Parts: sequence; structure tokens; C-alpha cells
Amino acid sequence: SYAKQADFIVDFHEGWGFRKINPSSLGSTLSYTLPLSKQICENTIILLNNTIPNDKWHFVLNENVDKKLTFRNFAKRHNINYILVETTGQFNKQPLSTRIDQSTLIINNVLSSMNML
Repeated sequence: SYAKQADFIVDFHEGWGFRKINPSSLGSTLSYTLPLSKQICENTIILLNNTIPNDKWHFVLNENVDKKLTFRNFAKRHNINYILVETTGQFNKQPLSTRIDQSTLIINNVLSSMNML
């Protein structure tokens, strides 16, 4: 019931790998529901990738998350802007400090983008 009242949802997870290295991994991806959240994802990916020296570790937009029982699809059905963040963190694939820095950049960019509306 709380989620149905949300204006915008940012859902943080940790994937097990890097999507650019292994396409079956969700690691280092952002997913979205609506045009506004897609635009914020695209801008955020540019900012994130400017901080990542190895292009194989770069974030990418994941547009193939259509499982019916996901929080993303709940948000989509209720016309709520939603971003799924998948850092690369499972099995300590990247240091915690890197994931914290990435998450901080993401949330700050989402909040500043919302502030401009």
C-alpha cells in the first residue's frame, strides 16, 4: 500500500557480475519504467561511467526486465517512475567503497533530477 502512493521508487540490488562481460548478469545495470525514469537512468549512466576506468565494468541500461512478479512491473502497472539499480557487488566483486560511491552518485543524481521538475 505504501508503494502505490510513491511518486518515484529507486530499488537498490547487487548483481554478481558485469553485464558488459556477461550478458546474463544484471550487475552494473539500471532499469526503468517510464520515460522520466529512463531519462534519469541515461544521464546517470553517463555520470557513473565517467568514474569507471575499465569500459568492461561500465553501467548499461537494461531494458529486458519483464518478469511479471517484480517490483519494477508493480511500479509499471501503477504508472510509477521506478529505477532498478544493480551494482556489481555479490561475492565482493568490487570493493564496498566503490559500490557506496556508485550508489551515492546514483541517488544524488536522481534527487537533483527530481528537484529540477
